[in-house]
Amino acid sequence: MVEKKPELLELLRAQHSFPGPYTFKFIGKAADGFPTRLVACVRQTLGLAEDPPFTTRPSANGGHVSVTIVPVVAAPEGVVAVYEKAREVVGLLVSL
Repeated sequence: MVEKKPELLELLRAQHSFPGPYTFKFIGKAADGFPTRLVACVRQTLGLAEDPPFTTRPSANGGHVSVTIVPVVAAPEGVVAVYEKAREVVGLLVSL
């Protein structure tokens, strides 16, 4: 992904207004506080003073949970940073 980063940043600039809200969606294992750890990751990565707005939705069998987080992001580099840092959150299966 490193070689595609400039293209990704340009695409983000073309598709979104910065600063502004950006919707992150993640799916992970519904155990060990996954949503809480993910929200904390986004907050810390973006340097936010408080948790950004988020919602959770459990899967039908309860083994997984989707987490939608909508922080205000200052620049497209923040979006990339969140996705890169979120990969380190234990239990993450999918990021959209």
